Amino acid sequence: MGFAIYGSAVITVLNAVYSPDMWNYTYTLMPGTTGDLCWCSAVVLEDPYLYILGFNGTGAILGRISTDNVESGDWTQLEKWSYETPNSPNPSWNLQPQGPFVSLFEKITETTIQYHPNILKYFVLNIHYFTYEIKISWSDGLTGPWSDWEVIYSIPAPWNDSANGVFTYAPKSHPELATRWYEIILTYASCALNLDYLVDHLEIYDPQIIRVMVDIN
Repeated sequence: MGFAIYGSAVITVLNAVYSPDMWNYTYTLMPGTTGDLCWCSAVVLEDPYLYILGFNGTGAILGRISTDNVESGDWTQLEKWSYETPNSPNPSWNLQPQGPFVSLFEKITETTIQYHPNILKYFVLNIHYFTYEIKISWSDGLTGPWSDWEVIYSIPAPWNDSANGVFTYAPKSHPELATRWYEIILTYASCALNLDYLVDHLEIYDPQIIRVMVDIN
């Protein structure tokens, strides 16, 4: 598709109550990020920290930063769930780790991590590259361990047309739309490598919204 990742940036909207075409904003590159180390997959706000899911060459990684530092714009204070040194026996939160990041699971570029208040667990959504199943993993905490992936939805036609290079991505939960404690409302996006096909079938590019019922067992 011609995309490349340059790094991660923080855009702060100073007048977000206005229409987007009237926004005033600042744009700041997050220090230390590259095409191979990004913080762009998902966020979870649990005061006094903002947790950020990203990825590196190994897989999904986790960072956290205090809400005070978010407001002040000091992103040098982003801590990483990592090993302090290569010989550290256990991971911890480190500003400048000398050891590797903890790989929570495989790389996911766009997703949701959310705490389910009735099941009392966190969940994360995934669509493996060029597959047509939405999967879920559960954990007691953001740092894991995370459960094996479980298929919760099989994507139907025409959004599973591999012959024309259709691919799906960005499974995201929308808890504000849920009306029952045992449901997850989520969306996913689709595109196609065959751009001529996509132009003739623009419905492929419409995000799809589905309801998944959660079995507490």
